[in-house]
Amino acid sequence: MKDLLDKLGKENKSEVKQIKIQNNSALEEIIFAYKKELNSLQDKYDLHSLQKRFESILPKDYTAKDITYFSKIVYNYQDNKHFGLLTGIYLSALINNCKEDNFFLDLNNLNLGLEYVGSENCKEITVNGGVNSVGYLMFDGSIIVNGDVNYGCIGSYMQKGKIIVNGNVNCGLIGFKMGLDGEIIINGHIRGIIGIHLDGGTIRINGEWDYCKKDEQNVGWGTIYHKKRKFVYNKQRF
Repeated sequence: MKDLLDKLGKENKSEVKQIKIQNNSALEEIIFAYKKELNSLQDKYDLHSLQKRFESILPKDYTAKDITYFSKIVYNYQDNKHFGLLTGIYLSALINNCKEDNFFLDLNNLNLGLEYVGSENCKEITVNGGVNSVGYLMFDGSIIVNGDVNYGCIGSYMQKGKIIVNGNVNCGLIGFKMGLDGEIIINGHIRGIIGIHLDGGTIRINGEWDYCKKDEQNVGWGTIYHKKRKFVYNKQRF
């Protein structure tokens, strides 16, 4: 695996396929378990139970670099109908179960966005590339997304920590039921429903915001910043 990640960063998709995994049984186990789960996942599932099952089948010892390498090769499996959901949860399980604290995911090769990246997170994650949803039930730590977030949610049920999106947001819910110690920062253009049932967290929007007055009726208790403007909400108001 020496210099493998540096090599991968310089190669295109077709060249990545030619790289053989040698002398890394942990990475082989990670890929084997992933392929098995991808082919056996049923249409009905429980998100929390699924992530815990993944954590139980992972090898005992693997590194943050193994996870980075794995994130670079998953594009090969995009034709599976469960790809976006399962891959996002599987990566989250890998990170949560790893002994290290800092992680880098390279998703630039993907045509499809991943779901639930960084779910139940308490570590430091940097993602290069877009995702569909991120930071579900996040406990602590940070997630930086160097790309767009589309279609899904950001920080739903997040309890603590920080999510930074260095791209545009075109998704459903931002900060849904986010807790007191949660913070979401959006540095790009945003379209979505913000702060629904917010429970004390902070959302900062530094780009353009397609604001909708009617959405305010469901905003909970917390603070939303749009550039230099500050909006404070409390439960008693509604």
